[in-house]
Amino acid sequence: MAMNDDMILTVTDLHKTFRLQDGGTLSVLNGITTGIRKGEKIAVIGPSGSGKSTTLNIIGLVDLPSSGTVILDGIDIYGGYKLPEGGVIPSALDRRITEIR
Repeated sequence: MAMNDDMILTVTDLHKTFRLQDGGTLSVLNGITTGIRKGEKIAVIGPSGSGKSTTLNIIGLVDLPSSGTVILDGIDIYGGYKLPEGGVIPSALDRRITEIR
């Protein structure tokens, strides 16, 4: 998706994988790429278990993606930070996310 000045949100190649108790993994998001322009209204629809809440939690900075890019109002949220594995958020990244929120 091309970035332009009227984009309020750009999500590129978003992935989210959860570790299961048995040691396996569950891929919930597999490469979502989309954008929302300023003033645009959207709806997120899909069947139960399709990743709607996970996507919204990542966009709302409540959860972290496993990989991908989230640009919110021109700010690359995770730019310059390595996304953590296993859910432990480095303190510098946590401070950044808190400040942006």
